[in-house]
Amino acid sequence: MTDRKPSCPNCTFTIADLDATLGPPPPRPACIHDASHALDAPTMARLEARCREFRERSLAEILVAIVTTSGQFEPSELVFWLFNRWSVGGETHRGLLVLVCLDDRRIDCEVGYGLEDIVSDTASTQLLREHAAPALAR
Repeated sequence: MTDRKPSCPNCTFTIADLDATLGPPPPRPACIHDASHALDAPTMARLEARCREFRERSLAEILVAIVTTSGQFEPSELVFWLFNRWSVGGETHRGLLVLVCLDDRRIDCEVGYGLEDIVSDTASTQLLREHAAPALAR
């Protein structure tokens, strides 16, 4: 689903639905969008460096968004909307967006079509379940 193809037969929402409810997205970050202000400066710098390093090695993009809550939306809807609104991975969608919803204790990600040869949806879900979710549970 993109602006050119704004709906998906498997989804219950469209980008336009989310635009109408959420308004304009926050400014696109270089690597990390920390709306919750959960990260201290050294942690933010380390994460940004790792994202830049990944981009240089793989020619793909990773962004991380940290919010207090996904509000009335499922994290999967919010991460999908941000991924498309921020054009993660550019025109080829060679990117990955990780969304952390702190108060909801939820994490989700959106893998672009151009990156699925490296990170499949199944693999990303498994990585989140085995590594990230336990960290959020603490």
